[in-house]
Formats: sequence, structure tokens, C-alpha cells
Amino acid sequence: MDVFTGTSAHLEDVITAAGTAVDKARAAEVWWDNAKSELRKNRGVQSRVEAKEAASALTITYASSCAVTAALLPVPPERDTVTDFLSSIPPRTPGAIMAALYIEVSEADVLKSVWRCKCGKAWSPDELGNDWYRDNEDSLVPLLVRLFNVCVLSDILPSTFGKAVVACIKKSKSAARPLDYRQISLLKSD
Repeated sequence: MDVFTGTSAHLEDVITAAGTAVDKARAAEVWWDNAKSELRKNRGVQSRVEAKEAASALTITYASSCAVTAALLPVPPERDTVTDFLSSIPPRTPGAIMAALYIEVSEADVLKSVWRCKCGKAWSPDELGNDWYRDNEDSLVPLLVRLFNVCVLSDILPSTFGKAVVACIKKSKSAARPLDYRQISLLKSD
């Protein structure tokens, strides 16, 4: 019986008869296709194909295809090459342009922002509501001005600025699926 078409042969015999890795992979694929058609004929009763042989066929098929794929992929460059390349690219906005764009945050800007915040809203992760900022504006505004100007100049924000309280609110009467909820994020006021 031909090794590429016969299903009565064991997989090991089929693979041994094939030469290269590509031939072995092709032989395993053909053998597996034939084995599946035999299973269909027998209505799913596994008479001629053992689980070990099926696992071997899949392993050989996928291992050889992965080897071929790995051979086609380019070799990644050394880390120093990537670092040298990235350091040779000029920044998009040179320091002079950034300095020209910089506008200092004033006390009037901060005070205006504090008064725009609505009172009586839910608290943020720092547990300081908008009412607290309004009640203590005299002492907070100069501190916030310094903080915001440092943030603008250094391009660094405090880690607490990225924190939020996330709450899930039901959209509909049913609550069986995750899509039945809408998330609301409470961010910091400052």
C-alpha cells in the first residue's frame, strides 16, 4: 500500500518512509486526513486510529510547520543596534519649540478650575471632594499652581493622577451578562 494514501499503515511506518522534514509533515497531514475520513465512515467509532497515533500526527505536523516558519523569520537585531538607531532619530519637538509653547499656569487658571467643579459629587480615590477644594482654596491654589507648573515643565505627573474608582451600573433589568453593565470612573479633581 502507498505510504501517502494508505490508512492501514501505522503513522510511524508512514513517517519512516518519508525523507525530509517537509515530506514527513506532508505524510503526516495526508495520513491524518485519511484517518479522519475513516472515522467519518465508521460514524466516529475509532477502529483504526489510536489516540497515540493521532497525537503523533498532530505533533509532527505542527512541529515541522513551526520549524519552517522559524526559518523564514528574520533574525532580530542586537539590542545595541536598536538602541543606536533610536538614539539617532531627532526628537519630534526640540527643546526650543517646547519652551516657546510653555505657558505658565497662573493662580487665576487654578481658581477658575476649582470653581468650575460641581459640588456634592462623588469623591475620588483620594477621598477629597470638590467641596474640600472650594473650602480650602486660599491655601490650596498656590500649592496647586506650583504642582501644575512642575508637571508641565518636567513632563511627569504624580502617579495618583492616573487612579480612579470604577463602579459598574446596570444598563437594563437583566444582570446576567457583563454587557448589561456600564462602567463609570471617578477621577481625581486636582
